[in-house]
Amino acid sequence: MKKLLRGEKANLEMMISTGDFQEDTSRLARIELEVPVNLLPYLKRKEDRMKQYALLLYPYIQNGDISHGRAAEILGMKRLDLIDLYGEMELPYFCETEEDLQSDLDTLKGLRIQA
Repeated sequence: MKKLLRGEKANLEMMISTGDFQEDTSRLARIELEVPVNLLPYLKRKEDRMKQYALLLYPYIQNGDISHGRAAEILGMKRLDLIDLYGEMELPYFCETEEDLQSDLDTLKGLRIQA
């Protein structure tokens, strides 16, 4: 096997078995990723597998492509367990900016004044 130099990327073939999940256990998906060589030891740790799968889905949740509930369903877990998992990884459930929150507070204050 060729030793890769620092900065080179390695091709990593991963088998993702849906057998870990509640869905059809006969389905397998093979993906090929190019990753920095130094990342390989971390991708091979089975105890982090669910976190890795959850992280793959997180951008789609944040973009509104899927809900937390759908992501949890894909992973074969409860929605609240997925939210807890994201919390352990310090990933926000809400993706509001400080400006969004300030706007909401200003709206609420305006409603109080009118009432």
